[in-house]
Amino acid sequence: MRNKKDDVLCEIAKAAEIIEEKTGINRDEFDKYPSEDLIKILVGMLTPSQISFFKESLKGYEYPSDDKNIKWFCDAWSFYFYDRAE
Repeated sequence: MRNKKDDVLCEIAKAAEIIEEKTGINRDEFDKYPSEDLIKILVGMLTPSQISFFKESLKGYEYPSDDKNIKWFCDAWSFYFYDRAE
């Protein structure tokens, strides 16, 4: 049985794949583009329950600091939903 951390990492990987498919941008290059734009594209493709899952799971989520893709996703998600000026 998987734990919550594994579920979150799996969903982050799926989300990165969605962004790659919709934009043609390799996940290793996400940090070269405005994160707000990439997360906006992703949010448009997610169901309300998937959005809720990320909102609940990523608030205060401790990501492995050596994985830049996970760090980028967590930071970008946090910025999009919590840190940007309205």
